[in-house]
Amino acid sequence: MTERCLFVFFIGLLVFNWPLLDIFQGEIVAYIYGVWLLFIATLAIALHRSNRSVKADGAVSGDSRP
Repeated sequence: MTERCLFVFFIGLLVFNWPLLDIFQGEIVAYIYGVWLLFIATLAIALHRSNRSVKADGAVSGDSRP
């Protein structure tokens, strides 16, 4: 799970950095909203898949109540 989150984080750093922002200078608002939406969706999918794989292994569950 940590590797997926770090991967999504570094991709986010790349797409919100100067070179790509400069390419889409004319449509910067649409670019930022579109990439932000994809960023959140990718993060949600990565966390959902990792949470499902952890529960399938039975090693850790999200509920820590006795």
